[in-house]
Amino acid sequence: MAGGQAGRQPQEQARALAVIEGQHQMLLTVTGAERDPGGFLTVRGTLANQGTQTLEVPAGLRGNESEVLRNYLRAKVYSFLARQAIWTGDPDTRLTYAEKGLVRSDRLTPTIQAMLHSARARAFGKMGDIGATMAAVGAADDAFAKPDPHGDPPWMAYYDKAQHHGDTGHALYALVLRKDQDPGQANRRFEIAIDGHGDAYARSRAISGTKLARLLMVKGDPRPAAVVPETPEVWRCAGVFPAHRQP
Repeated sequence: MAGGQAGRQPQEQARALAVIEGQHQMLLTVTGAERDPGGFLTVRGTLANQGTQTLEVPAGLRGNESEVLRNYLRAKVYSFLARQAIWTGDPDTRLTYAEKGLVRSDRLTPTIQAMLHSARARAFGKMGDIGATMAAVGAADDAFAKPDPHGDPPWMAYYDKAQHHGDTGHALYALVLRKDQDPGQANRRFEIAIDGHGDAYARSRAISGTKLARLLMVKGDPRPAAVVPETPEVWRCAGVFPAHRQP
């Protein structure tokens, strides 16, 4: 897939519902979303190479819109919508989107499955459902333990060990605060996320740092929590990316 799509970018972004930037300057622009009477969402969009390098597009992304929506692109769009739902305080809608993304999971790579199971776990955590949250975290861990990096589409490069542990840590964090669960697992996952996120993901690192500090303050020894905000690795550049959403 060659470059040369930059000339169309402003026009596409002007009518875009969502724009997702991936690795190697790949740009996913969602331009339409319609729900049919049965409740299923049809999403339209374009995948463009904004760079100068020629990239191999995975076989699962080739074909017409109907074919694409049955696999990776459909899963990523539902994942994006699920994240948006949790930011707006609607875990039930998040769960719906995450589970729609997992339809025909046999066509998805293990990394994509892990991403969507993590989304389910966060929804269940916000709902206070202990059993369902732990089962979803377990499913996410099982999928992530079977990575297929060569089969993943370019935009899944972000979902590494740090991202996985941060996302599942957020799910367990909700249980600790809502259902008085042991914070040990959530703490360990946030520590892995903080240690693994590089400067490109400073905001994710900072959010994990704030939640780890809160867990230590509320459920553990407050003295380590007081040190977390002073750690440059956690807070460096965190204030550069303002956002009006729930973490």
